[in-house]
Amino acid sequence: MLSGKPVAVLRHQATGCQKLPEYGYGLERKNMYVEWSDGIGPRERSPFLLFIRGDEILSFYGENISGVVAIRGFDRIKNGKWSYTVYRLQVADGIRYIKGRDGWETGRFIEGLGAAVGCPTPDTWADTAKALGVSVSSAKEFLRRRRPKAAAELDEVDRALANLVVVPPPGVEPESAR
Repeated sequence: MLSGKPVAVLRHQATGCQKLPEYGYGLERKNMYVEWSDGIGPRERSPFLLFIRGDEILSFYGENISGVVAIRGFDRIKNGKWSYTVYRLQVADGIRYIKGRDGWETGRFIEGLGAAVGCPTPDTWADTAKALGVSVSSAKEFLRRRRPKAAAELDEVDRALANLVVVPPPGVEPESAR
């Protein structure tokens, strides 16, 4: 419950992650209207707005994305370093969105993605793809292009996991000895 009112928790089919409806996780609906601010958050955390069309991830940078999202209107708020724009957006049918900001603790995109979709912070490429609701190859392409540091960190984790040596439990003969 928030503010004493019962709140439905959404579970997205593609990701299995939970999110409260009023916090940045859009399910595929018709005639979806989204409001988003590009303002810097506390601790200078940068906001993000991603649109997912099938297996393609598109970042919103304050311009229309043909066939995906149209800007219905916007308000510019002047406040020095803290100036920002609030966008009113119309999202095309069948498009999902994820809005959030870089993580509170680490300032990393991956941490913020986990918080935005209601999942633990993704630690591997597979976890990241699941949080985004896309294939691993699509997640890799997006992060290598838009968030190269995040991609490098995930590559390092996957390399480390691939180099783990599997030790059989006591009493079980290793397969190489058979």
